[in-house]
Amino acid sequence: MTTMKKKHFELIASVAKGERGEHFDKPYGQMNPWEKGTYDAWHTYTLNLMHALKSTSPDFDRARFLAACGMAS
Repeated sequence: MTTMKKKHFELIASVAKGERGEHFDKPYGQMNPWEKGTYDAWHTYTLNLMHALKSTSPDFDRARFLAACGMAS
């Protein structure tokens, strides 16, 4: 099995960030119910993706990946 490289993680993070959308730039408390539901689904998906990708490389940096996805720390 080939180990995933930085460029692969960057590509995946850019897609996840694109799915996040610009309307999630406001604070969670200011989102309407449909925005919260959509954000929650994206957040859960991104965390699940992070956990799956961690198993592909011993050098995988969770915090860096989440930041690249647009998830606040």
